[in-house]
This record gives sequence, C-alpha cells and structure tokens, in this order.
Amino acid sequence: QFLSRYKDILKNWDGSISIFQPFSEILDKIVIGPIKISLVGSSGVGKTTLFKLIKGEQTPTRHEPTIFVDIGGLKVKIGEFKIPLRMWDFGGQEQFKKAWDKLAQQSDIILLVLDSTIVNALKTRRDLKRLMGSIDAHTKIVALANKQDLPGAMKPSQVEDLLNVRTYGMVAINPRKRTKMYHILREALEQI
Repeated sequence: QFLSRYKDILKNWDGSISIFQPFSEILDKIVIGPIKISLVGSSGVGKTTLFKLIKGEQTPTRHEPTIFVDIGGLKVKIGEFKIPLRMWDFGGQEQFKKAWDKLAQQSDIILLVLDSTIVNALKTRRDLKRLMGSIDAHTKIVALANKQDLPGAMKPSQVEDLLNVRTYGMVAINPRKRTKMYHILREALEQI
C-alpha cells in the first residue's frame, strides 16, 4: 500500500533526504510483521468460540477443549491499513497453563477471557499475576468478560475492578458481536 501510494514520488527521487518529508506521518503508522494476539483463560470460558468469531467462522455450539494451542491468521482493517494478525488460542486446562508463560511471550495483545463468574474471575486474577512476570512491557492486556447472557454474570466494570485491566462484556456465541470484537481489537492495536 505504501509503495503504490507513493510510487510517483519514489520514481522521481533525486537522492535528497527531502523525499521523506511527506512520509513522516504515514511511517509512524506502519506496523511491520503480524501482530501476535494470545487468547488466554481457563477451559470452557469461550476462547475458541471467540477465536472463531474473530475469524468469521461458525461458532461452536458445544465445548470441545483445545488441545494445547491453535494458531490462525487474519487481517483487520485499521484506518487505511489491513494489519496482519497471528492469533494463538491456548488450551485452558490446568496441565497447559504451565506453558502459557512461554507461549505468551512476545505477544502484542493478550485477550484474557473469562466466563464472568466470580469463581472464574478470581482464578483469572491468579493467572494474570503469573503471566505478568513473563510478558513484554509493551504487551497490551484486555479482558473479555464473556457469557454476559447468562444469569448472575459479573458486570464488566466489576471484572475490571477485580483484575485492574480494561474489560469488555462479550457474548462470543452471538455472531452479531463480531463487529464489537473488531472494535475492541482496533482499540487495543491503536494502543500498542
């Protein structure tokens, strides 16, 4: 996109550094390489459903545990650019949580997914504390209080107070929430 937009300027370049003047604004917005997004959370909270929602696939109607990790890619439009994303969906079973520290390294965004119950929110807080020791300083963490359609679900503001992380409510089984999820991703991408 960059080259096609400025091909005439580049074709007539005389070697002077003044050519970079019109590029300064756009160069600040260029992202090199895919953005790594890790979906982290306990088993059964809706990570894979969210993963499929983001990718535009049919969301599952029953829980089938992710075995270790699932990786997929897509592009999300931010302004004029389509940003490549590499998403990692981590298995949430206890035996896989030991690997989260290593798998989450070099993530640009961690989507911390929980099922909006108090029990799971407290477990998620423990998981988050453990993750904080192994992630990069630039990593943006966003919590998704999933299953907001179920009775007794904690409000996103309550989860946010408990985790001290920006939290959004979500119902990942609802395909109409895909637009909201893209908005959440765009907002997180703009902050990294």
